[in-house]
Amino acid sequence: DSDDTRILGGTQDNGSPYFRYNTTGNHSASYDVSSGDGSFAYMGKNYFLTSSQRGRAIRYNYNSTGDPTNWSYVSPSEANGQLFIHPFAVDPTNENYVAYPSGNHIFLNKEMTTIARNTSGENMNGWTRLRHVSVGSGQNITALSFSKKNPSSRLYLGGSSDSKKPTILRMDNMKDDSTFTVTTIDGANEGSYIHDIHVNPENGDEILVVLSNYEVESLFHSSNGGSTWNAVGGNLEGENGPSFRAAAIAPTDGGGSYYYAGTSIGLYMTDELNGGETVWIPTGLQTMGAPIIADLDCRESDDLLVA
Repeated sequence: DSDDTRILGGTQDNGSPYFRYNTTGNHSASYDVSSGDGSFAYMGKNYFLTSSQRGRAIRYNYNSTGDPTNWSYVSPSEANGQLFIHPFAVDPTNENYVAYPSGNHIFLNKEMTTIARNTSGENMNGWTRLRHVSVGSGQNITALSFSKKNPSSRLYLGGSSDSKKPTILRMDNMKDDSTFTVTTIDGANEGSYIHDIHVNPENGDEILVVLSNYEVESLFHSSNGGSTWNAVGGNLEGENGPSFRAAAIAPTDGGGSYYYAGTSIGLYMTDELNGGETVWIPTGLQTMGAPIIADLDCRESDDLLVA
């Protein structure tokens, strides 16, 4: 919600700090809610999820002040092939739905909001393996994201391998796992690794896909749900270009969008994507300088961007 001050994120070797920020600088003390190598996190209306190395996911409920309480192990015990920093995705319009990769397939939970508390270990409560849904042989799902609007509850999965071009799977109906489409990002280099997928919160057909490495085409855009792709790294690409780590789309009141790219040399933005001619300009230099930007999260209710 607008003006909510709670922040949560994963940190290498330092768990997942949770705290409340204050624009005057008088922040609350943070405390760890995942332990180990904090990785992906989600904070929603009904609960929040944290995770640490090898996909160990924990769900917290909220107490009367909105802070975490009553944790529970929720990762699917039958999943395998977890990455060291393993992603998951929650459908923000139906928080019962959580997708969790297992190699080139996913497990889907349809009752995350209501499953019983479990503190004894990983289990299969609420989880079903979608055996028909696959990003392709030899690929692993390395990023995933749900759409919020127009349409809502669409799931995008990113498939990466050491030798093939990356693929994007689009699943439009969580109730029908037999209907989905898979496209190859033709302009990408073989072996490219999908590190992030960001969906326009107002338009489920528009997505940015981040390929994280040096000297490869690193940022691809689709305005038609992944049917076609354009490289939009523009002036940040090339032999001396940075690596990309994250992306975000922030719709504006005028009908356009601000586009953000988190890179190894700071945060960049543009208000116009123009293929290879896209001009990215540095932003936030007076606030934070030019650190490695590992992740981005944008809240459209009050235009808050967290890097």
